[in-house]
Amino acid sequence: MMAELSSSKMDLHALIKDSIRALYHDCADPTVTLATHDKLWWVVIFHRSSAIDRMHSGQGFATREAALENMLRYFEELIW
Repeated sequence: MMAELSSSKMDLHALIKDSIRALYHDCADPTVTLATHDKLWWVVIFHRSSAIDRMHSGQGFATREAALENMLRYFEELIW
């Protein structure tokens, strides 16, 4: 089951960063940012890893929190 999510965006950012570090051990400090276009939100992640330098959510979401929660769910599924 997915870990309990906090409504705080900073907590979601931290959980996403921890998930990236768990998956990509050579990634020391990923940057988690939010981008918006046409009233939709996407998560964009920049990191230096042998696997990938940048990734983003596959779809836009109505709120920032929904975009962050979706990205966190994605990484948690990869980990577990």
